[in-house]
Amino acid sequence: MDYALLDKLECACGGREFRVESPVIRRTAARTIFSSVRCGHFCSHKGRLVAANGLNAADCMGCSGLEVLSGRISCSCGKAWQVLEGKPDFGTRRAGGDGRWKLEVIETDFATDPRWNPFVRRHPRGLIYHHSLWLSALRDEYGQEALSLACINEKGEFEGVFPMLYTRGLPCGLSRVGGQVTGRRLSSLPRTPMAGPLGTSSAVYGLLLREAVRRAKDRPGVTLQIKVDTNELDGMVDGMRGTFWRDSYVMELPGPGESVRFGNAGKHHKVTWAKNKAVRMGVKLRQGEDEEDLAGWYRLYLETMQRVVVLPRPYRFFRTLWRTMRPRGMMRLVLAEIDGCDGTELLAGSILLACGATLHYAFTGCNAQALALHANDLLQWETIHSASKEGFRHYDFGEVGAECPDLARFKAKWSAKVVPLYRYHYPAPDLLDTHAVAGPADSRWIREVWQHLPLGLTEALGEQIFKRL
Repeated sequence: MDYALLDKLECACGGREFRVESPVIRRTAARTIFSSVRCGHFCSHKGRLVAANGLNAADCMGCSGLEVLSGRISCSCGKAWQVLEGKPDFGTRRAGGDGRWKLEVIETDFATDPRWNPFVRRHPRGLIYHHSLWLSALRDEYGQEALSLACINEKGEFEGVFPMLYTRGLPCGLSRVGGQVTGRRLSSLPRTPMAGPLGTSSAVYGLLLREAVRRAKDRPGVTLQIKVDTNELDGMVDGMRGTFWRDSYVMELPGPGESVRFGNAGKHHKVTWAKNKAVRMGVKLRQGEDEEDLAGWYRLYLETMQRVVVLPRPYRFFRTLWRTMRPRGMMRLVLAEIDGCDGTELLAGSILLACGATLHYAFTGCNAQALALHANDLLQWETIHSASKEGFRHYDFGEVGAECPDLARFKAKWSAKVVPLYRYHYPAPDLLDTHAVAGPADSRWIREVWQHLPLGLTEALGEQIFKRL
């Protein structure tokens, strides 16, 4: 094992400063002269932060050509991994490989493998939905079985990841509802707009996909489902087919020193007018500070999901995100309020998730008064401008179904680009209506009944249905 490998790791606690205890070392090659520092954060060989201690390229000669044969990799939180025969033991199992490319597929645990999150952050298609904290919250939401595949090279470094969860499927043999596959699945990922495999080459994608197909085949009646924002998986595996699902809206944010613009002068003026009206009417924004704020937002979320006839997620899911992601700056809750006769009233609120260069507008809730006061316009305006100043390069508004034209217009008015989302299945369904809508909105009478149910009942129904999806 090379010392430089440790700079590419991140512990489940978020720590990135690893040391090797009781190392047995041998020199494998002559020292190399480097033009820059090999490690970007922490030098495990010297046990020092790179930036704070002024390390330079000459210092890297000290560990160049050194191989750690055995020892113990440790994090300050107490987590540790043994190094055996020159390879770290991260608790993985071999699944298959390709000798031509010196690649190997392994089964690992996204929650504990320190290679997982750094790879996701480095990959250009890496999303918050690939991060171990999202995957853990998703798995624990209903106690589902997870399958975490990764592809490694001969040095043990990640070349690809593929997170998946097994679903139970709807009862009574309902394998498809409203054109959507709802039976037993190996999904990447359930209750998530997109995820899919990440790889550094077509060879890596092929290995991961073929292993996923093999796992699905091992369980009779299970369909492999992959959600991605590209059709580049076409033809990689025989019998796997992709179809268009929905449009997503993503805004490209300007670089440093550039101003945020929402389309041409006319469109920008309309957006500015709506934002200014909200300010004139006394709407104010603030960051959610505690779980009391989260609970208050959740009631708005339930009301919104009832109004638009969508199954709500359970509160414990958001509480998990709050407790795990927020301390690391990966989740934020933005609230819109107004002062009234009876005190401050919560009008709207949104949960945003951050990973890499993208800020995701993930969940929202608002009441009818918020729409009239343009609270959502103010919220989006401020959030987008803040994201640009913080250095984010993309603002993801999320997907919109064909049955929600008003929502599509709202997201499009911010000059967001349409990004088509695809769903791949193996075996491929014979017929798949990509414009149909699963859930209560399929029938007018069900829609009317749904909108008059007690909020607690809609939450309970969401619990019973989502735990099978």
